[in-house]
Amino acid sequence: MTSAEVTSRLAPESQVSLESFLLQNGLKVPTSLDALGELVKTLNQKAALHPLGNLGGGLSWPVPMTTEGRQSIADFLQSNNTSLAGLPLADASKGALAYLLSGSPTTAADLQAPRTALQQLLDTPKAQALGQALQTHLKGASSGTSIYDYLLTAIQVGLDPESLTGPVRNAVAGFQLDAQAQWGQHASVIVDRLSQHLIDSGRATTQTAKFAAHLLLSRTAPQYLVKDLPASVTYGSIAWSQLTIEVAKLEAQAPGSVQNMSYAQVLLAAEGMALADDRVQREVLRDWAVVNGVLESAEQVPGDAQIERIRIHYNSKLEALTHVSTQLQTPFPSRKAIALYCLKQEFPDHDPQIFEQKVLQKRFGNTRRGDPTLRSMLDIAMEGDKLQSGFRWESSRSLVPMTAFNAYCRSERFHVVDVFNTQYKEALESQSEGHAGMVKYLLSKLPLEDRKNLEFGKIEFLHTNDYKVAMDILSPLTLEKRGHTLHVKTTRNGEVNIYEIDTHKASIEKQNYLSNKFSEPYSREKLDTRTANIISRTELFDPYNGERANQTGGWVGADHTAEWTGADYTPYSYGGSRTKLIADAFVKSLDLGNEDLLNYAKGATSYDKARQVNAAIGEFFLNLIPFRSAIVNFKNGQVGDGLFDLGVDIIGLVTLGAGKAAQASKALAKGAQSISAAGKAAKVAKFIGVTALEALNPVGGAGDALMGATKLAGKGLAKTGEWLNKFKGASGSYDLLKAASKTYDVAALGTYKIAEQTVGGSAVFREGKWYGYDAINHRPYGPALKDFTPKVAALEGEIKAFADSWFGKMIGSVLAPPANNPNYRRDFMAAVANAKTEDKAAYILGQNNVKPDAIYGYSTALSIEDLKRLAVAERRTPAELGSLVKRIDELEALPERFKSAREAAQIVDADMFKKGYDSGNPERIREFSDTLTNYQLAELAIAPGRTSEEFGQLVKYLENRRIKVSQENFKEFAAEITAAGGKATPIPQGYYLSQVSPLSGGECAALSNVMAAAVRHRKQDTFIKNLYVAMVPTLSPGDIAQLRKTDPVNAGIQELKASKVAKFNDQISQLQEILGGQFHHGMQARQVPYTQIISELAGARTSKTLLINGPDHGFTAGVVISNGKKEWFYFDPNYGKATFSTEAQMSAALESTLKSGRTKYLLAHFGQNPQVPEYKISVFEEPALNSVTATVPGSVQDLFLTDL
Repeated sequence: MTSAEVTSRLAPESQVSLESFLLQNGLKVPTSLDALGELVKTLNQKAALHPLGNLGGGLSWPVPMTTEGRQSIADFLQSNNTSLAGLPLADASKGALAYLLSGSPTTAADLQAPRTALQQLLDTPKAQALGQALQTHLKGASSGTSIYDYLLTAIQVGLDPESLTGPVRNAVAGFQLDAQAQWGQHASVIVDRLSQHLIDSGRATTQTAKFAAHLLLSRTAPQYLVKDLPASVTYGSIAWSQLTIEVAKLEAQAPGSVQNMSYAQVLLAAEGMALADDRVQREVLRDWAVVNGVLESAEQVPGDAQIERIRIHYNSKLEALTHVSTQLQTPFPSRKAIALYCLKQEFPDHDPQIFEQKVLQKRFGNTRRGDPTLRSMLDIAMEGDKLQSGFRWESSRSLVPMTAFNAYCRSERFHVVDVFNTQYKEALESQSEGHAGMVKYLLSKLPLEDRKNLEFGKIEFLHTNDYKVAMDILSPLTLEKRGHTLHVKTTRNGEVNIYEIDTHKASIEKQNYLSNKFSEPYSREKLDTRTANIISRTELFDPYNGERANQTGGWVGADHTAEWTGADYTPYSYGGSRTKLIADAFVKSLDLGNEDLLNYAKGATSYDKARQVNAAIGEFFLNLIPFRSAIVNFKNGQVGDGLFDLGVDIIGLVTLGAGKAAQASKALAKGAQSISAAGKAAKVAKFIGVTALEALNPVGGAGDALMGATKLAGKGLAKTGEWLNKFKGASGSYDLLKAASKTYDVAALGTYKIAEQTVGGSAVFREGKWYGYDAINHRPYGPALKDFTPKVAALEGEIKAFADSWFGKMIGSVLAPPANNPNYRRDFMAAVANAKTEDKAAYILGQNNVKPDAIYGYSTALSIEDLKRLAVAERRTPAELGSLVKRIDELEALPERFKSAREAAQIVDADMFKKGYDSGNPERIREFSDTLTNYQLAELAIAPGRTSEEFGQLVKYLENRRIKVSQENFKEFAAEITAAGGKATPIPQGYYLSQVSPLSGGECAALSNVMAAAVRHRKQDTFIKNLYVAMVPTLSPGDIAQLRKTDPVNAGIQELKASKVAKFNDQISQLQEILGGQFHHGMQARQVPYTQIISELAGARTSKTLLINGPDHGFTAGVVISNGKKEWFYFDPNYGKATFSTEAQMSAALESTLKSGRTKYLLAHFGQNPQVPEYKISVFEEPALNSVTATVPGSVQDLFLTDL
């Protein structure tokens, strides 16, 4: 989010705790120093988020603007009916960008700063008028930046009209970013080519081309806009692939942020973030495989097995290249440095200057016999002159610790030479392997034609050293500069090319200006070049000394250096045999095993004054380590002193320097082992932004359909599940969703359809419509959504349950069936009868074999009553009606099936059932979701293979959810009643049913009638108390039997209680079976406006109770007059009971519950005018109730006259 948007959420002068601020914005509260650092990095990243995002406008929405929407914008710009000056466009190819630039104050110089220039351009009156017109034309949601979205979309469509017909892979504006001509090219070269393409196609001018290219790439391929890209990071290279993945991570969190970042900043910022979405990685692997010859063509779409092989191949090369980088950072050891280190460890209290003073002589026994040569402690340690029996060192200088030094020279710790030899051998191997690997890498990222020249052409090698000519003609030449490069001459199809391989600069450069010099016949006169007294001598170099590699195939004979005569193809330049030959040749040309190099590393001592330290060899050593000036500090020739912090290595990877990494890992400990560790310090270097790719999910895996065409997949989210996790926030409580719901009416996650494809995303509810919601920028976007089905929803900062809740009815939690039909039950019975008469065979076929999924509006979440409405919403075929009846039959039988299955689960394994019931957490059950209805949960519970523990989890979850919904419903009910001045008492039937009958559709008819009777007897409080007693689970027969063994008296009490509660609940259920169809006791009910109900209760002169019902629900209201004092009551089984002491309170409360309040969403009404809802009413008469329920055992009064 931008800082402005963060601030906008707080009122002036208001305060909020830091913890609340972080959680509401989806950020973790840090609990450690490392976590605090991560938070700072995240905040910096969010601060970089630009209000215009990646400049794609509607094309970059979480669910991009549809093709129809884009075409509508293009058509608008060509329309004569816009009332905007300058439209229609005189030249459609110039697009909206040229239209907006025309007459604007933006200059060519301004365009050099694209984002600033763009903001200036979009804020002109001309642009604002166009943006507003486009938004109105497309009926888009309005926000602080919505006009910019439509302007940017118009600009993008004008520059990239190809996008109207659908995206083309790796292409923008008709320009192929992955064309073979781009392979091995630096991003700047490709951007220049795109700019020229825009000029050539007439979509931009020389002044606007760079600006236009920036706009396009910011949306489609922002990795091309990253600043300070090393020259080694070219298209198709490993480093480019890694950069692309890291950019995807950052763009997912802050669209448009990377275009203002440097290469190192991108890799550092993305370090530790979740890997990009599988599909991003899949595309990156595919591109890399094509360029590197692992995949035959860009048109070839690799399957799961093939992409896995590519991934393994890629990771192997990545690992090899990091190994190469590490090897090339390995310095050759200095014998002197090792000796000084050892002496300092042995004699820490002595001045190191003493070590180099030549004041020691070797003596034998107590005589003066021995070696008279004066030597230093350093000379002796470097040479490894270990004292033999009878010999000793002595000195006239008292500062020299002679006794300790003599002991040291006889000890096992006297091993400088051994350590040096070991380290030198390791360095020699590392450098040889590193340079060979580097050459392979450099060859693999060349442009394709150069790779083919080196792969298929005849090759010859030439190596150059510089020599100094002595003043006299008799003295031999002395080496001035030892060559660290190698020239490769290729001849292919008669064309000659010269390439210089230089691993120090990490480059292979074409130097065709040397073609004449490097031509046959080769001669000293032609190949030597003299400048003053320096001769540069180039010689043909044969790494095999006349022997040819034993290779066959397309090469002539067995000569692997000859020209290839087989068919052309894209070479695998990194691992091919020709590449290996060239790499081996380069390493052999370095001649790292030469004794001169060893002598230089040994250094001169008094033992061998003839040993010369050649400066040319020292320079050669320095050149072996690439980019030394960038990453190493060499001072006064002390090669071993270099330490570096952060730099870009030869491959283009950002590294934490070897020296610092070694320090951080405490590699330099005391003793001989520490010397070895110091020599291997480079091997603990840390690479930043280097991530091996994990195994990818199969294409079309679980959850992909939900993601559909959303752009979330292309923005780096790790898994489909993160679509929901993103909104759950750091606390797992959907903090971002809660925050959004404080700004808008409702915020939700759900699914909807675009072009017959189901997609998932976030939305906000505004003025009765759902609009897409951009969770990153915190704003709605686009036109109203069609058929949006919420999965998780928040209101006023709280997640709300919406199954069977007023909230769910308000937002339409399931795909809603047609509008209310007051006679739907009658019509349904008639439709079924007609279907059986019309085509009974088809009807039966529908019952047996046809699924209703194809019926528009059908969902497994629909209730029995909703299915009946759906059945008569339009003309149905007999087969369709049969399929819907089958579904209704299944749901009607479900409560009994669920009850039997629950009993069986408890019998099979009571302990595991109890364990599951106690946990109440079914999240690990496959196909479980918080969005399932109660009936769907029951179907999940009775599915084959369900364990007792899982059944227990689902039962408890079902109970808890009904309780939660009831609590939320009552909370809203109480708020409305209290606001009117009344008093609310909770008795929501959902809470009661959660314990009594979890799958019951409701017992409102029975509860309302019994409450009406209880009020007549002034026993409503007793009835309420009995309902609460009935909600408390009683002991099972098995539990009572166990209790009887230890406490027979209590067991008897519990048995009686269980019997009474069971009888109470059974009586309520039987009453419901009757009253559900005879709510008004067979009397004629009147359909009246809600205002009539209020006026009748207000004008009553005697106590009066009304039975009231809508199409699906019954409740009661009345007035009790005692001693001339009136008290009104209102009882809705979904919420509870309300009482009012004044007419005004009652009137205001019923105005809310029957018409305008939130609780009204649970109450369907009759009539066609929602502003004047109508209900059916009758005056309650207790004798009529008793008469119609006479078949139910016991009296209705038994339910409230005495306590349970």
